[in-house]
Amino acid sequence: MTQKKSFILYVDSLEILEHLDNEQAGILFKTIRSYHDPNFDAKYREKMIKNHFWLKLAIMYFDNQFKRDQEKYDNIVKRNQKNGLKGGRPKKSQNNPSETKDNPINLDSDNGNGNGNDLKINFKSLLLDFNQVFNKKSKVVSDVVKRKYKKLIKLGYTYDEIIECMKNCKKDQYHIDTEFKYCTLEFFSRPDKIDKFYNSSSKPSKYVPTL
Repeated sequence: MTQKKSFILYVDSLEILEHLDNEQAGILFKTIRSYHDPNFDAKYREKMIKNHFWLKLAIMYFDNQFKRDQEKYDNIVKRNQKNGLKGGRPKKSQNNPSETKDNPINLDSDNGNGNGNDLKINFKSLLLDFNQVFNKKSKVVSDVVKRKYKKLIKLGYTYDEIIECMKNCKKDQYHIDTEFKYCTLEFFSRPDKIDKFYNSSSKPSKYVPTL
């Protein structure tokens, strides 16, 4: 595992602070630090959770996100190291300047296979799957939204994760009650929404606003 110099905290996850007093909030942030500071390890977290019964629930807001972010970071480091051993970034293909021999990526194309490939995204398939999940009739993916999805893919999110997020969000009671008014293609282009709904329970959630 490669040590990072920074990490992300999503605003949605910080809602847990509203349910903690100042002392508990301090304990939570010290535990969060243990995920990223090499001076701490899993045994420290286990000890903290054992001594503070409420911490096990509170840290769940962050645990999966940190593990996923670390995995993506490690994959990027490995990819860069691999390219470095090959003498740097591979040259572009003569047949397609936007592709390389070892890494055929074309994020500007709508011709991806839409099957979970973490390098391409098929916007026609995305539009079709989105309409099927929410029974909508959207016809176009705007250029602005396309750029956001391309950024998601570059961050390491996959097509399957995006669609799974949509399916889980469909079971969220707040969105059911609002008739999926806020469930747009733009909504699911946000990393915090993918992290929030991808690992959510398959059972309908309680009424908790998610916007």
